Amino acid sequence: MPKLPRKEYGKIRPIFAGIDNNIAHVYAAIEGNSIGKIFVDNVDKPESALIDLGWCFLGGREDNSSFNHELKELFVNKIMPNLDDGNFMIYSFSDEWKNVIDKMLNEYKIIRIIRTVLDLDPELFRERHSGWQERIPKGYRIQRVDNKLAEELPGVDSSWGGIYNFLVKGFGFCVMEDNEVISSCSTVHVGGGRAETAIKTKEGYRRQGFGTLAACAYIQHCLENEILPEWGCFYNKISGNIAEKLGFTNRRDVPVNYVKVEK
Repeated sequence: MPKLPRKEYGKIRPIFAGIDNNIAHVYAAIEGNSIGKIFVDNVDKPESALIDLGWCFLGGREDNSSFNHELKELFVNKIMPNLDDGNFMIYSFSDEWKNVIDKMLNEYKIIRIIRTVLDLDPELFRERHSGWQERIPKGYRIQRVDNKLAEELPGVDSSWGGIYNFLVKGFGFCVMEDNEVISSCSTVHVGGGRAETAIKTKEGYRRQGFGTLAACAYIQHCLENEILPEWGCFYNKISGNIAEKLGFTNRRDVPVNYVKVEK
């Protein structure tokens, strides 16, 4: 299956035009802001495309039999055997693609799981969190993620390929107590004017508002730079409550083709 040269990633932009979820992930790859690889049916004029970010995104023609045959070979022989955690997920943007993948990988006990996605409502965020800096408790501070703090963030290598790329193309903010990271909110991917959001709070400090403070710093930076934050998770109540409290709305439950790869 042909792999697009990095300088030609923009050729698949029309294939994914108009998608309404996972925009940051997809366009991070298209814009060269990730370590993703892009495979196509035809290098000169692609009609079907796979974005491989460790998890996969499919778009374009679903009835491309030659591409689909090579796609299965790529999944089974290249991508699935090299997963660190064995969780193989394929995101797509039509029911037809989801059905094609169900049949293609039926022998691997494929199922569908649900990923919940939300978009920030900037006005709702401003209404709820204007003056958020005044809520920072005494003894704590907000700090933008620098080279040293980036070493503590989850997913920097897998999403960005290293700290340098993260600092150049991504960003994040931490709640600090002395030199200790209490909570962080940072970009998973940035693309298409969107930023996929990751948040983490140290055990013992959860449900005390520290994650909300880190997210407020992050969201404010996004809005000041005309970036719209996205929030995605395999839904749990705590994550959902934080997102909705911050002003993330337009909740959609997106089906994802999933295989647990046994080592």
